[in-house]
Amino acid sequence: MYHLAVTSALGVTASIYPHRYLIIFILLYFLLVFFRLPFRYGAVLVLLFGVFSAYAVIVDKMNTSALGGNETSLSLEFSGMPSRDGDRLSGFAQLESGERVWITYTIKSRDEARFLDKSILTGRSFMASGGLIIPSNPTVENGFDFKTYLRYKRAHYIFEIDKMSKLDEERGGLVTKLSRIREREIKRIRHFYPEPAGSFTEALVFGEQANLPQELYEQFQKLGIVHILALSGAQVGLVAVFFFYMCLRLGLTRSRAAMLVASVLPLYAIMTGLSPSIIRASSMAAFFFLMQAFGIRLAGDKILTICFILYLIHDPYQLFQAGFQLSFSLTYALILSSSLFQEKNPFMLMFSITAICQAVSLPIVIHHFYEVSLIGFFSNLIFVPLFSFLLFPATALVYGMVLADFMKTPAMWLLDLFYRLLEDAASFLSDIPFAVLLFGKPSLITSIIIILSLLVFLAHWEQRSRWVWPSGLLLCGVLFLQYNLPQLSGEGEVTFVDIGQGDATLIKLPYDEGVYLIDAGGAMVFEREKWARRAEEYDPGKEILVPFLKSKGIKHIDKFIVTHADQDHIGGGMAILQSIPVQELVIPFEQRENFKQLPAIEWAVQQGLPIKEVQAGMGWKAEGAVFRVLHPSGKEEEKNESSIVIKAFIAGLEWLFVGDLGHSGEETLMSQEESIDADILKVGHHGSKNSSKVEFVRAVSPLSAVISAGRNNRFGHPHPEVIDILTASEAKIYRTDLQGSVSYQFFIGENGTLLTYPP
Repeated sequence: MYHLAVTSALGVTASIYPHRYLIIFILLYFLLVFFRLPFRYGAVLVLLFGVFSAYAVIVDKMNTSALGGNETSLSLEFSGMPSRDGDRLSGFAQLESGERVWITYTIKSRDEARFLDKSILTGRSFMASGGLIIPSNPTVENGFDFKTYLRYKRAHYIFEIDKMSKLDEERGGLVTKLSRIREREIKRIRHFYPEPAGSFTEALVFGEQANLPQELYEQFQKLGIVHILALSGAQVGLVAVFFFYMCLRLGLTRSRAAMLVASVLPLYAIMTGLSPSIIRASSMAAFFFLMQAFGIRLAGDKILTICFILYLIHDPYQLFQAGFQLSFSLTYALILSSSLFQEKNPFMLMFSITAICQAVSLPIVIHHFYEVSLIGFFSNLIFVPLFSFLLFPATALVYGMVLADFMKTPAMWLLDLFYRLLEDAASFLSDIPFAVLLFGKPSLITSIIIILSLLVFLAHWEQRSRWVWPSGLLLCGVLFLQYNLPQLSGEGEVTFVDIGQGDATLIKLPYDEGVYLIDAGGAMVFEREKWARRAEEYDPGKEILVPFLKSKGIKHIDKFIVTHADQDHIGGGMAILQSIPVQELVIPFEQRENFKQLPAIEWAVQQGLPIKEVQAGMGWKAEGAVFRVLHPSGKEEEKNESSIVIKAFIAGLEWLFVGDLGHSGEETLMSQEESIDADILKVGHHGSKNSSKVEFVRAVSPLSAVISAGRNNRFGHPHPEVIDILTASEAKIYRTDLQGSVSYQFFIGENGTLLTYPP
């Protein structure tokens, strides 16, 4: 039966993401099918492939917007519980036609925030005025594609709301009413429960993870156990069995009890948020009990395949979501490997189940998250049974006691104590050095090879074949090559990352001979009232730069160069220092006073990280590259004028990185004996009119000039005068605010290419 699932998945993928390697893989797959299976069965699979390919094309073509894009007033309805983070309200809303839009709204006052917190918003309609925005494509390689995310949710616009009218009464059918009950109970938990017990109760009882502390979520991710925060098969199974035996206790026959459970489980899925894992588990359990009611026996793989195909028919885009892939892949693996679970020792049984789940999830986790928890196997052995058989029932029991108003205060206190101890344990384990292995994002062909190698290994393992060790070594070899790809690749790059209003430049030399990061961006944080503060302020270092570096497989940074102490150059530094090992932090000469109060520098000092002050005349060499510091030559009072200026010789080109250097610093550079002529100039101070004077640009005479600036920034960068000066110099201008990230990619011994992302 699993061939039906694989074929339907390939049909959807081939239509939405056609690729030559994928087409070759599909052809090889069908050759294998006709070689190993009867011709009739193979013909059915080919027909199924064609049906799903055509269906996916039709669905994708119909996924368009009826909006023109110029609308300023819309009648909307909240399609679920929106998220409030400080003064920002966001979430999905739908038009009367059923089309969705992503809304954002800045809350005007504390009273309005309280009103929204107390109101049940799901299903309520309202009038909103504002402006529609087309979501942009990702401007950083391997960056989060919010536009595609929205398209998968059948939304094509972001509606930035300026004003919301009074909410109307709710409307809608059973699904809306259940979703409103869910929202009401989540808000009840937020009102009564202490933290962290409240956020865990939301996650385990109602499948709502938005309120979980970000730090805790990252710790669970590092331990490879973040999946236990999402409701899945174990929890659904416990609920279904409990409800089934309650029905028997009430005197219902087994068939009627099974029918009742099968009819209730879809309602439970709605109440718990309709995540892919809960839909898969609930639909499988409902099918199982339905078959029991009619006395029909159906194997687990057949039930799973039916659920898989029906889910794809309902929403083919789910195939590309990590949650969907993990949920169905792990369930298939456990069902198909059931012959291995004959062990009566419960510990050994858990050991085998965990081993298979860790192995099967490997290619999916590497593809989506680029890294694998090194202690994930052991943390899963500990935390999965703890959550499934102790914390989930205990949390549900305490929730019932709160509803019944029976000993709720001591029950919540005890539950909160358990979760605090859990947080401490997770924090301790996640701090273990080398807790994760960073693989980077594999190419499509590498992903296919990893998946095939894994399937071969699992097949030999299940058959207890003598080829299990060679196939295991093959899998390890492929993973070893992917893990060490930076050391084995002769490709290098200089990338000006689109970090918004700020600077961040990655220099990566071939064969991992040197990795240097110049600045790390940052966002201005403005003081807000307590009610308006975000749970976590936006940090481009964390949200953009760290994922980008990890996707590149960068495991260390040889030099993290902070040109000067402005927020838009060092603000993302903390995220870098805490996420990727840095060998040396470089700051400008005699600028300790400006740096010492910065959180990133304080953290670096606490960790004993080497911090080096540099000035003109210093430099270093790496394989095939030379770096010379041209500035500062002494102590500078003004931060911008203290910027580190580096002239580099990389891949046969001369580069000049000038930070936020202004006119005064440019005069100093031009007065030095050393030439500042360069092929590529990183334009100073984001193209401010206080930098890049005519004489300086003439002295540099760049072939290309790169300006790093944020879209529609409040400073008006880059200034038209600077653009005119660069244009007059005949330099080709690249701007991150218009073209996204700018990257020079080269192979050792060859000329490179200057590219933009998106192309």
